[in-house]
Amino acid sequence: MLDVNHWDIVATEVITDTNLVGWGYNSTLATGSRALVSILRDELAPRLIGQDPYLLKKIWKDIYLDNHFTGIYGIAFQGIAAIEIALWDLICKDCDKPLWKILGGFNDDRIPCYSTDGGWMGFSEQNLVDNARRIQAAGFFGFKMKVGKPDIREDRSRLAAVRRAVGPGYPVMIDANGKWDLPTAVSSIAVLQEFEPYWIEEPLHPFDVRSHAALAEKIRPPILVGETIYDLRMFNDFIVRGGMNIAQPDVMRLGGISGWLEASALAKANGLPVVPAAFNLMQIDVHLMASITNGLVMEHIPWLHSVFARPLTVQQGHMLVPQHAGVGTDISSTALRELGIDIDQEPDRR
Repeated sequence: MLDVNHWDIVATEVITDTNLVGWGYNSTLATGSRALVSILRDELAPRLIGQDPYLLKKIWKDIYLDNHFTGIYGIAFQGIAAIEIALWDLICKDCDKPLWKILGGFNDDRIPCYSTDGGWMGFSEQNLVDNARRIQAAGFFGFKMKVGKPDIREDRSRLAAVRRAVGPGYPVMIDANGKWDLPTAVSSIAVLQEFEPYWIEEPLHPFDVRSHAALAEKIRPPILVGETIYDLRMFNDFIVRGGMNIAQPDVMRLGGISGWLEASALAKANGLPVVPAAFNLMQIDVHLMASITNGLVMEHIPWLHSVFARPLTVQQGHMLVPQHAGVGTDISSTALRELGIDIDQEPDRR
């Protein structure tokens, strides 16, 4: 079990010669941050000099192809996302519109959320029950909890307790974070599905298309997968093989907003709903969900609330769609000062 004691955010600020400013960022699970900063500062940022920010897809393609020797997955690729998101933010501010309007808005009001921040593996069974009741009472769409204990009987007991607490019909999602192999997944879900999990997330290794397809034929709960997929072609493979019932694209791992939109469009073309992976911890997801027609629900994890200049607002379990210009990725000046970063320093334009 991964012990996460902090969450890193790597922010990028793009400034044009006409003083337009855009902010982007990426997140890491407390590892790899220094490498990501190095790639952004030394390899990727210099390639932006002299570029037209409105040609962001061309910039993305050029950087992606030039960067393939250092990797097209993982940290090398996530650096591209931080830049691409900053360019979108800059463009939206120049147009004085929020991202979801620039993308062709669909929902200008609120997005339903399910909550994960209460269902962690390290919580006791009583913690899970208390958190599930609290989240249900707050109006959230559903409650997600982790599974994958060494003994399936413990997972069963925990899920049964949560189901009793929230009653029948209330969505309870389960997430195995790729812990199981195919035989274990089949036997484990057979034990757990009597408690009506709304979906099973990443039951197997996230790149194992064949096993996900085989599993989908054997179980009732829909399979949600995609948060650790870096390539649109793998999304296509999952969909064609029938190993994905709900698509979960991650804006950080797909190289930014453009890649996320392509994955959601692919899902729509195949009749699949989209639930964005919340590695960006919601700030970008709300814009993406407000711009597509096949969005199902978004994940609520409020860990970065204090980092942003305009943190999101939740009312009765729904995320309010932002109305201000940009992507909402501006880092709070207070947060920067607390980290000892001089925000008034003239940027290095070399």
